[in-house]
Amino acid sequence: MYACRVSKKNLVVNSSNFGSKLLLILASLITLYFNPGFADPFNSAKLYLLMLATVILLGYFWTKNIVQSQEIKLTKTLKNILIIFILLYVAASFLSANKYKAFLGEYQRQTGLIAYLCFAVFMYLSAAKSNFIELSKIVNTFAFLSSIYVVYGILQSTGNDFFDWNNPYNSIIGTLGNPNFAAAFMAMLGIMCFSFIFNSKLSKIYRGLSILLFLGLSFNIYKSEARQGILVIFAGVALFISIYFIKKNLMAGIISFLFLTGIGIMSILGMLQIGPLENYLYKGTVTLRGYYWWAGIHMFMDKPITGVGIENYGPNFKLFRDPEYPLKYGFDLISTNAHNSFIQFFATGGLLLGIAYLILTIYIAYRGYLGLKKLIGSEFILLAGLYAAWVGFQMQSLISIDNTGLTIWGWILGGLIVGISVRPEGDLDSSNSKNSKAKFNGRNSEPIALVASSLIVILVGVFVALLARAENGTILARNVYNPEIKNNSNNIKLLSERIINDPLAQATYKLEVANYLIQSGFETEGLINLEKLAKKAPKDPIFLRPLASMYEYKGRYPEAIEVRRTISIFDPQNVSNYLQLARLYRDTGNSEKSMEMKNLINKIAPISDEAKTVNQEIISK
Repeated sequence: MYACRVSKKNLVVNSSNFGSKLLLILASLITLYFNPGFADPFNSAKLYLLMLATVILLGYFWTKNIVQSQEIKLTKTLKNILIIFILLYVAASFLSANKYKAFLGEYQRQTGLIAYLCFAVFMYLSAAKSNFIELSKIVNTFAFLSSIYVVYGILQSTGNDFFDWNNPYNSIIGTLGNPNFAAAFMAMLGIMCFSFIFNSKLSKIYRGLSILLFLGLSFNIYKSEARQGILVIFAGVALFISIYFIKKNLMAGIISFLFLTGIGIMSILGMLQIGPLENYLYKGTVTLRGYYWWAGIHMFMDKPITGVGIENYGPNFKLFRDPEYPLKYGFDLISTNAHNSFIQFFATGGLLLGIAYLILTIYIAYRGYLGLKKLIGSEFILLAGLYAAWVGFQMQSLISIDNTGLTIWGWILGGLIVGISVRPEGDLDSSNSKNSKAKFNGRNSEPIALVASSLIVILVGVFVALLARAENGTILARNVYNPEIKNNSNNIKLLSERIINDPLAQATYKLEVANYLIQSGFETEGLINLEKLAKKAPKDPIFLRPLASMYEYKGRYPEAIEVRRTISIFDPQNVSNYLQLARLYRDTGNSEKSMEMKNLINKIAPISDEAKTVNQEIISK
């Protein structure tokens, strides 16, 4: 056995080196993780793992007591922008009417304050520790994720998925639960794989593998039928090629950029039902995005300082939507997000939060531009790939919703772009180079930091376990619920009451189990829960409509009228609601109000089924 002396300097460098690996590993696990035992197997599962991963990552760097001398001025600029963004997000969350959703996120979204706080940590550490993230780590990470998505995408497209999902979409959902998210993520992976083909520091085997992965990802994107995936991978590859040629030959770069930009414009026009590519790229859901943006913009215009409240887009959507929307798509169809990250921040968080996010995006774009001008060779190719993939992420965020497993990579790419753009040249492949200096804080506080960070991880773990309890309980109630089996009603009552009494259960889950109670014969208990939910969300028709229907069923017409009048305030174009009001007024002897509802329906939607019905049922005396 031989003994050797390890210097503190090398210990710190190795610790940071492992920390950078840990960051990429944890991010990969967040994207790949889902839990079929959860009521929301994708979004909730990823949020809970994201929370744990963030405190583990912070705890690791804290306990190692690393102070990096190259946490340079420009990296600190990123930190300051992130701090301002998060502080504004915190303030907006506390001002929001529904703080549960503000902190944990909307149902089946789960991207509230906590998620963005975690994203900010991953972005900053990606930038600050970029000296220790070598080319090989980046290549291995994206090659691994690409391989998983190529294989799993093929399995899903051929009907050989490991799980029998209740999936109304295209079968290629990856590990993100939706083909649009899966296609956008595969597009980002494809852009990175395409860039690896041009990197001379990679072996021929790696570059050959990158070609295969790029082709496999492109095939899966095509099979997913998700237009945003096609747009992102085309735009990202086109941007990378243009950047590459501009560096090699300015004129050739400009020509290629103009040519590819022209094709890109034609593609966007095709998605909007304009031009020769319409038949190949147009999809009806693209038109819906315009209505979502319109509503978000008007929310911001109505409350420019504070916005309508973090994650409060859904309850306000029907109040601000275009009057044409319900006539085309129905009066009950709703959106809980603007499908545009920038509009979403302005609409829900107000002017300052929206500007902070805009500044963060512009800063990353600017740092990437400076880095591309400065770097050469392998470092240039790497940054060009990261930059093109990040731009692809920003493009999809203009027409889509943030998704934890996808968005975390947009923030990591942003951090890497800043970090690589400010680090010295020639520092890509050696974390132990002279330029990758790190210094060790002489006062050894590791034991204290270890105890404190372990305690924080345990506390967050307990919190996650409590959140997961509601997820497991709801899926169990779904599996047990069967109104045709009378002897099963007591089990439904027990399971439902656990969810109802759980302070960390989502309101949507409580609404779901309240319906189970009612359908299983426990009408009083179910109604009590509906009343509680409506009291906590007095502006949200999603919780008001079931309460009104239950009041009608119980013959409590005055209370039903009051609830439906409230619905009409926040859903002023819903003629289905006005039809029910007309019937209620008729049945309570108020013919004047009944005729008023009839006239209102004929004014809003004169050729609708509701108008036809009300004209038959409500006849003036």
